[in-house]
Amino acid sequence: MGKTESWVHANLNILKNCRTAHLDPTEPEGAEDWDEEKAKAAIESQDPYAPRLKPINLDDKVCGQNPWVVRLMGDTMEYGNPKGAFPTISSGVVVVRSL
Repeated sequence: MGKTESWVHANLNILKNCRTAHLDPTEPEGAEDWDEEKAKAAIESQDPYAPRLKPINLDDKVCGQNPWVVRLMGDTMEYGNPKGAFPTISSGVVVVRSL
């Protein structure tokens, strides 16, 4: 869990229109063969949605550096655990911070 490849986004991404969803297209005046579904598809093809669960290591760099910092903190040594369900335990913590 101490690597950026282990973490993913769960939130929607921000599109070029500064929203998380595309607006519904309006029908132009005088258009006889206008199809709303085709208009929506054209808008989404110009500004596609990103996958909902995307690894944080695929994010674009911010000012030349990675946008996320992943650190292991505390006692990361693994100790034997003969009584528990897991063979080893650790008191370390993983901290993920967005820049």
